[in-house]
Amino acid sequence: KLIRPLYFDFIHLVQRSAIEGTENKSEFSHPIHADNCLIQKDGSCNKVSPAFTQRDWSAIVYLNSPEKGGEFVITDNKFTVTESLKPSCGDIVGFSAETYHGVKAVEQGDRFAIALWFTHSISKAEDMHLLQRRIDNYKDKLSGIQAIREKEELKLFRASGSLKILKAHWLRFPLVDK
Repeated sequence: KLIRPLYFDFIHLVQRSAIEGTENKSEFSHPIHADNCLIQKDGSCNKVSPAFTQRDWSAIVYLNSPEKGGEFVITDNKFTVTESLKPSCGDIVGFSAETYHGVKAVEQGDRFAIALWFTHSISKAEDMHLLQRRIDNYKDKLSGIQAIREKEELKLFRASGSLKILKAHWLRFPLVDK
């Protein structure tokens, strides 16, 4: 039971896919970590920068059920798996941001999820929102320059006949919608 209010910190859409030819399918696609501290070799976890120390709680919302692999695991501080969850579409997993966890490799298909982080600190939540607003404003200012640059790059790509590179370019550097 939560005694203090929670504030939204950050959200992230995550895709993990099977990689053809991977020999050791027991590896992690997202290694064991905690969401608000830096895990040390001795198993301790230091709440220092660059860790997101403001995070108090984490959650994962599963958007699909991977065909094989992609299990969410929780470990102790010796990295021994204590719990394992096979993702299923619609599942929501919530846990303390100090929990050691990771994601096993997806062996077949894709794994789509939304990762969410929360804080008890309203000032930290507001800091993240202000940072995001600054990033959005910066993108808006650059969008005109970026559009000109992308038109020039499009001419270069057309000249080289490289449609695959063009497609990847648009995925990596999309225009900012207003």
